[in-house]
Amino acid sequence: MLASVLETYESWDLRKVTIPYGSRLYRLDPIGIGTPLVESLTGYISRLAEAHCVTPKVLISRELVSFIPKTYKTTNLFKMRSLIGALNGIGTMALDLVTVLESLTLRSDLRFLTLLTWTDIFPQRRLLRARRAWCPYCYEEWYSSKDKVIYEPLIWFFEAVTLCHWHNQSLYQQCPHCKRELLIRDQVIALIA
Repeated sequence: MLASVLETYESWDLRKVTIPYGSRLYRLDPIGIGTPLVESLTGYISRLAEAHCVTPKVLISRELVSFIPKTYKTTNLFKMRSLIGALNGIGTMALDLVTVLESLTLRSDLRFLTLLTWTDIFPQRRLLRARRAWCPYCYEEWYSSKDKVIYEPLIWFFEAVTLCHWHNQSLYQQCPHCKRELLIRDQVIALIA
């Protein structure tokens, strides 16, 4: 038995759908841009690696190194441990890494995680400390709060900054348990090890 009335269905738009280009790495939001507690670039790399469920070493060696356009006396980023403070600084290493990360995450604001916007203001020498510094009160506050992310602010890398201005306490530079100081280089070894 044939239907005497044809049923009308909605029409479909068969034009080609434009799908936006996706980023190679997660478009992770940096913390604190525009504030004194802006995240450091090395801290951002650690969080980005964690978001991808890999170690920072895997992220750097399998994703970032192949996109960095220059070589710095060696193609092995891990042999450059003594220059690691430069990643948060104002030199070409910071610029190259920011350029690569911005292209892989499709972000345009990662330069604010370094001192690149201050290139004409700050000197290159004796700007960033050689030893790691931190505020345990900030870490404790962020840890206790369920909605805050634990990270490492760029300001803690400045050699001239010795106080946490939010807690009015000296920044720690020694482990309270073993009394050892951590070099910035050691922090990055932990990143890439």
